[in-house]
Amino acid sequence: MEYKPYTSPYKNQLFGYEFRFFSEKSVWKNYLKQAEDFNLGISFRNNLEMIFRSRYWETRGFDGKTFIKDRYAGNLSVFFHDYPSRMGFGCYENDVIFLYIELCSGNSKAWALTQFQVVRMARPFFNLRDYIKGRRQKKPQWIIDLYNEVSAKLFEEFNLIY
Repeated sequence: MEYKPYTSPYKNQLFGYEFRFFSEKSVWKNYLKQAEDFNLGISFRNNLEMIFRSRYWETRGFDGKTFIKDRYAGNLSVFFHDYPSRMGFGCYENDVIFLYIELCSGNSKAWALTQFQVVRMARPFFNLRDYIKGRRQKKPQWIIDLYNEVSAKLFEEFNLIY
């Protein structure tokens, strides 16, 4: 299956938040390039486009990593992970997808697993916050499908079982 973008998923304006000096076009191209460089596949790129089109950062915000700050701006794993978390369906599966992208990006196993553990420890807090605010939602099927794909690859490529 070949990745075929629809019309451009960005507006001709500045992105804001972490990237207040960058256009949406440059942020989009950065994320797409990372997805290609990390060899994440068609399903990742299609979901990335769906996430970018949602424009969630306009209403829910986007601040990069919350506890361990990014080494560089424009981290794909954080952007991809923030969408379900900000929309109220953050879950274990989403955290495992985050771990996989971190490992594919060239981070060491120790660093990626440390970040994964921080995310897992913070998850109950964010889920409780979403529940109190009435934003908690059932996880969508695309997260379950992506998790199934990723969990097999974690074992094959990195000898990790999650």
